[in-house]
Amino acid sequence: MRRLLAILCVALLAAGCQASDKPAHIAQPPTKVCAVLEGADRPGTEAANAAKGIVARRGAQVRFVPDSVAGQLAMEGFLEDGCNLQVVFGANLEAAATKLAMANPKVHFVFASMPLRSTELPENVKPVRFNLSTSAFQAGYAGARYTRTKKLAVVAGDYSNVSATVLANFSAGMSHFDLAHPHAQPSLSNTTDEGEGFYLGAMAAPEQGEEAAKQLYETDADVIVAAASEQANNALIRTLIKERSADREGEKKTLGVILLGPPDVAKALGTEQAKQLVIGAVVRNWEAALRTVLEQVRKKGFSSAPYIASEPEEETEFQILPDGAGPVTKAICEAASAARKQFAKDPHSLVEPKPAPGQIDATTFRPPTEKSEELAKKLKK
Repeated sequence: MRRLLAILCVALLAAGCQASDKPAHIAQPPTKVCAVLEGADRPGTEAANAAKGIVARRGAQVRFVPDSVAGQLAMEGFLEDGCNLQVVFGANLEAAATKLAMANPKVHFVFASMPLRSTELPENVKPVRFNLSTSAFQAGYAGARYTRTKKLAVVAGDYSNVSATVLANFSAGMSHFDLAHPHAQPSLSNTTDEGEGFYLGAMAAPEQGEEAAKQLYETDADVIVAAASEQANNALIRTLIKERSADREGEKKTLGVILLGPPDVAKALGTEQAKQLVIGAVVRNWEAALRTVLEQVRKKGFSSAPYIASEPEEETEFQILPDGAGPVTKAICEAASAARKQFAKDPHSLVEPKPAPGQIDATTFRPPTEKSEELAKKLKK
């Protein structure tokens, strides 16, 4: 009997030792959401719109910063406060945010409103971007209907497949209008449905936007599409205003700008002259996009897979700005309405450009597609 008890004690002790060797379950720390946004906290800015989607997550902390230096300090401060999910918003914050993400692999980051120049992001980074193909198509169709000179010019930003897709679908929208109106004079563009176009670079400086505006103002283009960096787009608008003011015939020249880049629309429309110039913009609903991303993280956990926001989710839309264009607002509104109806008839109208988009001269205007070119030849006969 004593021997049996001894055996049982040894067995129990052994079992206890084995149990203690197993690692204890460590609960994951609760997600603490913080956000650093480049831009101003005022109605109408993209940064303020993005903040609404972030603060929808209970307990989220948000800081607005004017530049990359302040942004880095804010991100570092949030790390010290224990923020383990940081939303970073703004093109100028990308470099600092990428370095911090690489140095802190246990902290998750969401990158928004960035050109994403790095081809390989860390596994703890989730990029958020917009699919602007549908909006670009509608803008091209509306622009082709609106133009009187039949020349449309595009100023693009980064030289990439993403921007080439925007340019290609803008051109596709133009050509669809031409094909739907075979007896009208076809439109010409300095971009093609292969993604060729006039590229200034991912972070184009204001000087490049100014030079592009001066070149294009000398042409007959009466619709100019701004799809470069925010600072280049704003410089383009300012310079077009200046050129038109200095032109004695400026009052007679009708000129409209469509914003397809990442603008702060409120800043772009800061003057009455700008309101008379900007006729439409692709408006990105950052509030809806970031609210969706944070909700997905809450329910399913973090994933580094990119989140692509698109029009079906009502997160991006080509809109006619309510204060824009003055007396020509009605014309561009009718053009935009026609563009939406055309796309609804043929939702497969979107195109994919060639993998390597080409650069063409800013003032070289041609039919955007081969079909339009064939149509132009027939009309000349």
